Amino acid sequence: MAIVKIFPNPVQDYVNIESEKNFIAYEIIDGSGKSILNKDFKSPKIDISNLKTGVYFIKLKSLSNETNVVKFIKK
Repeated sequence: MAIVKIFPNPVQDYVNIESEKNFIAYEIIDGSGKSILNKDFKSPKIDISNLKTGVYFIKLKSLSNETNVVKFIKK
């Protein structure tokens, strides 16, 4: 399992992803499990400024089809 760091947490506008894995896509899921955003992973800096305050999960998909899920808080 890859180590994935996301910072800052809580997040205000941008979440930064740090990992040795090469991710190809990501999905942002809200606290109720609803998919909010599904995009190609182009940059380790993801704009979440349009999300409401709350708890979210980011699901990262790698080239080898592995997924990592990391929880973050939007303030």
